[in-house]
Amino acid sequence: MMVWRFPNVKPVKLKEVAELILNEIPERPLSLREKRAKGVDFEKLLRRIQETPAEKMHELTADLLVPEVDTLCYRFWEIPQNTPAKTRALSILTARHKSRYTQEAWNQFQTHYKDQELVQLAALGLKKGPVRGLSETLRAHLAGFLHQENPLDLLTMYLSHKKQPWENILKELQITGGSPLERELLRGYMLTADPGQYSAVNTLAFMLETFSFMEGEHPKDYLQMIERYLLLMNEEKYNTNLMDHMLRSLGDPREPVSRWDSVSKESRARFLWWLNFRIMSDFFAEAGDNERFTFWRQFSHLLDEARCIKIRDSGVAFLVFENVFVVEFARVGNAAYVYPRQYYEEKFKPYAAGQEPVRHESLLKDDTNLFRILHGGAWQYRYYPRVAKHVERSKR
Repeated sequence: MMVWRFPNVKPVKLKEVAELILNEIPERPLSLREKRAKGVDFEKLLRRIQETPAEKMHELTADLLVPEVDTLCYRFWEIPQNTPAKTRALSILTARHKSRYTQEAWNQFQTHYKDQELVQLAALGLKKGPVRGLSETLRAHLAGFLHQENPLDLLTMYLSHKKQPWENILKELQITGGSPLERELLRGYMLTADPGQYSAVNTLAFMLETFSFMEGEHPKDYLQMIERYLLLMNEEKYNTNLMDHMLRSLGDPREPVSRWDSVSKESRARFLWWLNFRIMSDFFAEAGDNERFTFWRQFSHLLDEARCIKIRDSGVAFLVFENVFVVEFARVGNAAYVYPRQYYEEKFKPYAAGQEPVRHESLLKDDTNLFRILHGGAWQYRYYPRVAKHVERSKR
């Protein structure tokens, strides 16, 4: 029987062989990677790379030890951008690329996405190696985006067409929530997403959090975002919580001091429609009178302004149209008074704006009224033609 005899290998040599095999394993835990890179003088390594003549770079690339190349990858983001050291380190990593570098480059890119050399390294990695949890198809898409001149614009455009919640998009693309890349993509997403992603796809909690993020970190983009929201969304589908966020942030556009001057006239008009409708609906809801709300709702698209005040703990609403205005009382037993619009500007506006006190409802019941609406019987049918005629807008 033949017995195989292995050559006598010295322990030191065996240790070197074991280390070499370990270093060539494509993927392994982070702790091992840290252990491998430990002991490499990073600054000294960079000086060596910078001082090597150009004609010797090919030789240096081949001679570098695996731990040294690993260190270049794991600390690539620390090398100053647009420097010879960065360019040469990228060249070395391109020639000595290992699949385990892909994940590292993708992680670094999410923090330092403006680093052009790092973008190239991430693109190279995505083209050659896997990222945990990222499909090959998406990896190819991402690699293609990163190879272009404006990768974030392309990536944002891609995300804005995804019909799924933002959290699902991040998971699919293996993008860490809260990372600089995620925040920048979210900014672009909110400026390009379609109405469905504003309302149906993402949750209200996400939208409120994002509105606050945009207001705090990107105030100019916040104005663009709300303008986009106001113009693209159907007015009937405006979300009360998001509209309240705009009101708190920008103020009341009817007041002298507000931030609405930076928003287009059409957007302001749409917001005012919502605000007037909200004030009117809240007034009748508090009064517990759905009949009157249903009646005036038919003319809500013609409202120029709606204001409410309190008189002796009871509400009064001023519904202002182009040619007339109406005073509605929450207290049962009061008719609604319809006046010429000019009379509102001359006398009633200080009351409506809370600039002058109103101590009794009778102060708002003036003989200059055009007519009164008595809420009895089938009053809606009797008064509809007359009200419609007076609130109709002038033909311009």
